[in-house]
Amino acid sequence: MNKLWSVLLLTAFLAGCMWYPSDDEYYKPVVQQQRQHSVNSSIKTVIEDKYQGLQQNIHGYSISVYPTTNEDNAISLLVLLESKDKSDVIDHAEIVTEAGALMAGPNYLTMSTKSVGEDGVTRILYEAKYPPLRTSPQHLMVFLTDHNGGRIEFAFEQTS
Repeated sequence: MNKLWSVLLLTAFLAGCMWYPSDDEYYKPVVQQQRQHSVNSSIKTVIEDKYQGLQQNIHGYSISVYPTTNEDNAISLLVLLESKDKSDVIDHAEIVTEAGALMAGPNYLTMSTKSVGEDGVTRILYEAKYPPLRTSPQHLMVFLTDHNGGRIEFAFEQTS
């Protein structure tokens, strides 16, 4: 009898998830340059598109950017740098919204992990968390500055 109740409760729960889908919003990549392409992160969720990002290869480095937002309209960035060189390349990250709000600052971008794989590729994960905004921006322009002073641009638009 307990198995029957368990099956019925599980069925009702799953049916509820299908009838009342979540309305998660995420930032969809907007490819603006020929060297860029959209990529999925290795994070698996119910909504796979939630963690889509943009990747660009430049100066022997591969840089992937994944923006996310939370219920307080605070924006976070994950930046993955992959290269054969072991140096840290990203010096600065800033975000500009469609309203012209600039989110930047040296204390926002921090190196989270750094590892060298069996393939000899160094992978560095940077994280940046920005203060909450009044409303969730519809468009984001992410600018990364490398150690040579070069500026790399990534664009995203909000979707649900």
